[in-house]
Amino acid sequence: MNPADEIDAAVRKLSSGDVITRVTNLPLAKLLRETAALHEHDNRPDHGGCDWCGDEDWPCADIRNALVVARAINGTAP
Repeated sequence: MNPADEIDAAVRKLSSGDVITRVTNLPLAKLLRETAALHEHDNRPDHGGCDWCGDEDWPCADIRNALVVARAINGTAP
């Protein structure tokens, strides 16, 4: 599962359940979706982007933080 899939799975989990659960989780789901949209993984060899790297520059740090949250929600945190 790639990082985008992990975040998407977490958003789906947050968006499921009863109405109260969905309303309560809506801000976090929205934040994860928007953070993932800031940087999409690109497999092109000549791609100059961060490539989901460990760089501290924005948006890489944001993606790493979103992945920590997503992995906790998905139960896949190391």
